[in-house]
Amino acid sequence: MEQQINREDLLRQLESVIPGLSARDFIEQSSCFIFKDGKVMTFNDEVACTNDCSLNVEGAVSSQSLITLLRKLTEKTLKIEVIESELVIRGSKKSAGIRMDAEIALPVDSIGIPKKGWKRLPENFIDAINVVKDCAGTDQSAQVLTCIHIHPNRIEASDNYQLTRYFCEMKLKAPVLVKRDAIRHITAMDMASFAEAPNWIHFKNGSGMVLSCRRREGTFPDVEPYFDFKGQKVSLPSNLSRAIDKAQVFSSEEKDSNHVKVTIRKDKFRIRGEGATGWFTEWFKDTAYKGPTISFLISPDLLINLTQHDKKVCEIGEGRLKVDAGEFVYVTALEKGEEK
Repeated sequence: MEQQINREDLLRQLESVIPGLSARDFIEQSSCFIFKDGKVMTFNDEVACTNDCSLNVEGAVSSQSLITLLRKLTEKTLKIEVIESELVIRGSKKSAGIRMDAEIALPVDSIGIPKKGWKRLPENFIDAINVVKDCAGTDQSAQVLTCIHIHPNRIEASDNYQLTRYFCEMKLKAPVLVKRDAIRHITAMDMASFAEAPNWIHFKNGSGMVLSCRRREGTFPDVEPYFDFKGQKVSLPSNLSRAIDKAQVFSSEEKDSNHVKVTIRKDKFRIRGEGATGWFTEWFKDTAYKGPTISFLISPDLLINLTQHDKKVCEIGEGRLKVDAGEFVYVTALEKGEEK
């Protein structure tokens, strides 16, 4: 049956579930939009996304073809229907057909989004994920360190060189490990509540869109000892954020490893960003640091977060640097010696 669909509404609904798509079909139909029971769903084994949908059909459609077409069309209203094995879309003097699989092979029903048991997310939960995510690792041989650890009273991540702990009270039954690349999408989704399940943790926003992250097995390491040390206190430069902004012009070219290098030596502090097309360096004086030359790598966004708290003081000692920002604490291992 032909349906009159507002193009912009449909496009917005489809774009909301993009995080659950896979670039290729690692699982059959994992690069598709799944339409069922008045909803649109995506699932790539780590992340599942579900949202209400104005297009009431059932089947699987190529996500790239459908969303690209909708973005290129200009009509306010489209006529859409399923004819045989195609999703047929009609606009003013134009029409298109996209192959549609009537049989849904993707195991979307196994996700089991609960109808009850939803709890309100803490107000600082999104900020916590946004801060700690840049400390999670990328080494797949250390699976636990590629995850974010969500604990009833804190959220933390570490790549074995740096770690961040953000204090956040959350009514969890037990700690949860989720892949950083799964939960990172939550920072732009305005999530308001969560629900726990044996294999998933679900997040929902006010419009009813649900992001589901697979719970990973394993135990996050005890990082408590790494926070406990005393060292020399050094103030961070007050206008550091402007230098970081310039440095990441180049560092951001490294999509999978966007880091700037911080070097601290006697009375000086340096930021350096480097990428495929060039580099940027800026020095700051009068840091009052008197120790040996040290350096470390850090995400530009995380470094900006560290410079925005009131104290703007770091503590250097025992081969580590610590910044206590109140709501969260950051620690990183240090390299010694002059850079060649």
